[in-house]
Amino acid sequence: MLYNSIARRVAQWESAALTRRRSGVRVPPRLPLMNVVITGGSRGIGKATVIRFIKEGYKVCTCSRNEETLRSLWEELGKPENLFIKACDVSERQSAKEFVKFCAKLMGRFDVLINNAGLSRGLEPLDQGNIDDWNEMIDTNIKGVLYITKLIIPIMRQQGYGHIINLGSIAGHESYPGGNVYCATKAAIKSLTKSLRMDLIRTNIRVSSIDPGM
Repeated sequence: MLYNSIARRVAQWESAALTRRRSGVRVPPRLPLMNVVITGGSRGIGKATVIRFIKEGYKVCTCSRNEETLRSLWEELGKPENLFIKACDVSERQSAKEFVKFCAKLMGRFDVLINNAGLSRGLEPLDQGNIDDWNEMIDTNIKGVLYITKLIIPIMRQQGYGHIINLGSIAGHESYPGGNVYCATKAAIKSLTKSLRMDLIRTNIRVSSIDPGM
């Protein structure tokens, strides 16, 4: 699903790029194969997206807090040369920095960043919530996206193009009982995506979000 959504957005980009070229605006060429960074690529949507991009022949650099699950994915896919894996906790600034540095060294450029890493903890009413769970969700779902994106934007600015895709959630649009902090983090991603799009409006860096439901 995510891959198909990205493919549609690429087609839209090409159509817009053609219009801009006709009006004399410089637009970077569409590259035949993309270099893609995906956080949280060891399971769920992240894993499915990694698998699809690898099968399409793209270079993928992905991370997860669990190195064993990443290695299992790499082996499951036949140890592909176009998949680069590294253990990383995106909620830790130094860990995020080391991951981006690792990806940059191996791939050189970043065509697409998919901020997928995220988690949900607990379904208690707010007054009964676990503060450690709150901190883990806020640090991963919000700060992790901020850390990785801040590190990659300068590289995209320098190369003159890029596409940032944030994985939000329908929970960022519609709250549910017990989802208090998780819903708040996804609402933050919704607002961040819109604000980031405004920040980058005069660049060739696109900003999108995909908000899955259950």
